[in-house]
Amino acid sequence: MLPLVPEFCELLEAVPEGQRHGRVFRPMDRRGSNALIGSDWVGTVMWRIGKAAGVRVAEGTRKGKPYTKYASAYDLRRSFATLWVSKVWPATLQKLMRHKSIRTTLD
Repeated sequence: MLPLVPEFCELLEAVPEGQRHGRVFRPMDRRGSNALIGSDWVGTVMWRIGKAAGVRVAEGTRKGKPYTKYASAYDLRRSFATLWVSKVWPATLQKLMRHKSIRTTLD
């Protein structure tokens, strides 16, 4: 069993039973192929989307120059955890986040 948030379960249940096979999402690579892509590329694409949308998560200076950090996959995971921390027990959130250690979840 894999714990899922209710909203994602509802999304999956909306798919007719005869179509419930294969990948849930079919992201495409740069060439338009829907072959499996690596997590590094997914992270890069998510960062580019955050930048294009202007979703800033931090601003300051880096090496004496102005710096803006745009939303990334990590920021989305952290936002998810922040949303759910008050709704579920820590052990459940640990499973949802797929953390090996409860300490990671609690931190």
